[in-house]
Amino acid sequence: MASKNKNLSYSFLQSATIALGILLQNLIAAWYLSPSELGVWAILMMLYRLATPIVEGGWSRAIISQKDLNDNQLQTLFTYNLGLSLLLILLLCLSANAIANFFYINELTNYIYALSLIFLPVGIGALPSTLLKKNLAIAHLAKAQMLSAIVEFCLFVVLLHFGFRLWALLLPFIVKMFLLNFIYLYCQKISIVFKNDFENVRTICTTASYDLGAQLLNYFYTNIDNILVGRFLGQAALGFYCLAWDLTVKPVAFINPIIMRVAFPMMAQAEDIKAAYYRTMKQIARIQVPIYLFLAISVPYIIVFLYGESWKMASQTAQILCFVALLRAIAEPGASVLVIIGKVKIEFYFQIFNTILTFLSIFIFLYFHKSIENVAAAMLCSHIIIVSLWLTVVQASVCTNQKSGEA
Repeated sequence: MASKNKNLSYSFLQSATIALGILLQNLIAAWYLSPSELGVWAILMMLYRLATPIVEGGWSRAIISQKDLNDNQLQTLFTYNLGLSLLLILLLCLSANAIANFFYINELTNYIYALSLIFLPVGIGALPSTLLKKNLAIAHLAKAQMLSAIVEFCLFVVLLHFGFRLWALLLPFIVKMFLLNFIYLYCQKISIVFKNDFENVRTICTTASYDLGAQLLNYFYTNIDNILVGRFLGQAALGFYCLAWDLTVKPVAFINPIIMRVAFPMMAQAEDIKAAYYRTMKQIARIQVPIYLFLAISVPYIIVFLYGESWKMASQTAQILCFVALLRAIAEPGASVLVIIGKVKIEFYFQIFNTILTFLSIFIFLYFHKSIENVAAAMLCSHIIIVSLWLTVVQASVCTNQKSGEA
């Protein structure tokens, strides 16, 4: 119990430091940068979120749920991570012009070239960070992320002061990722030996393939709104929409990781997985429901107070997105429990349904009226259906797994 409380304390401190840094950075950026510039930044972050699971290979949760791992397996997975990172850097550079043309933003190309550098350290640090999570080394993870976040924020302020504008966001982010992932490598101290022993990691890769597929589908499911706003409404509208979403998703980004960093490894080791899952979901709901009810009422005043009158048009969108974020927060533990009980295929196939339904909802709403408020309304309608079905499917899967275990 003392160990769990200590891990939760470090997890809270990590999330609080990072959330405060991001909040201050976003506040400063909103005051000094235009909605169009923040729209470009949102596109870069979409690319980062898309590419990161590919570089990590999708085997993070498979490794955490695996009981024992030998050196050959670890060295093979490290080699695969590094190879995937180099391949992705090449693909991003080759596709930079096409991406810029898709969003009608010519200057996006150079930013994508710079962003691609991030995936070298991500590939190096993917396995060490996963092993730290598996071993519940929350203190090492927290210290590394807090240090890198502080360095990023300080560099951002300095570069913005000297007039670097959007580069003041991107360059510190690159520095942070190099620093963070090399700290992971140092803390875990894995031996860097390049191997290709596929047979030894076949089971992990099979599980990971479905997990990676589910993560990529989840990416499109959670970012299809940004993609369509950027494509059809323009980068300024995307800047307003992303500010609204970023503000409303703060409680999820802050609170859920505090709980899930500890809850996922503990669920993987629990004898009664069903009870552990319900306990985690209730813990999240008890915290998030009152927060989001308050936020839905007060967010228009918060936006004007923090960002100024020029961002007021994001208020109604933010109010609607509060309920979307709440639904996602409650649904999040389900993906982890499906990995633990070996039913990751369910998440993969469910994400196909999620992606199609979300895309169709937004497309239909935009057909009748092109506005960011309509996009938010489409997201809420689709999420009510998706999360209701998701909770039903996860509950049925957990109950079935428990019955088969008892038998």
